[in-house]
Amino acid sequence: MKSASFIIQKYLESPLLIADRKFDIRVWALLAQDGRLFMFKEGYIRTSSSLFTLDAASISKAEIHLTNNAVQSKLEDYGRFENGITLIPTPIVEEMVTFLRNLPFEVAGLAL
Repeated sequence: MKSASFIIQKYLESPLLIADRKFDIRVWALLAQDGRLFMFKEGYIRTSSSLFTLDAASISKAEIHLTNNAVQSKLEDYGRFENGITLIPTPIVEEMVTFLRNLPFEVAGLAL
């Protein structure tokens, strides 16, 4: 069987925010060939150093929309809210599993 790797993402125009700032959740997962999902128990949240807005002047400002260190670490406000831009939540995986289990529909092949 030929192996393949995929990164799946979509820009959310109306994202959830932490303190009016964008964030992403970094959790490592493995979706097995038989449909089982394995998630690494430790994850973290990266935040933006800038308040979120979609006004015309901000659309091209990567620091508002991207939460990676390569962009954020060059900003004057880097580390203003958190140590760097990283929050380390303890129960993040458990909360995600609870969320997935409580969806009002079945996720095909998801074994939790």
